[in-house]
Amino acid sequence: MAARSGEIDLDALGALFAAKLASGTYVAPSAISPRLARHMLASGLASADDLRRVGVTA
Repeated sequence: MAARSGEIDLDALGALFAAKLASGTYVAPSAISPRLARHMLASGLASADDLRRVGVTA
């Protein structure tokens, strides 16, 4: 389902950053909001250790 105007597609955004985390690409801590980090954890896209490694807390 496509996101409506003004809504954030957390699945797509989470997948984008999960790929970056998995490949070791630099991700600025400010790029992943706490809301997105919680979504990534709940969806299994990233582990708490993955997020912590780049300075993100959920």
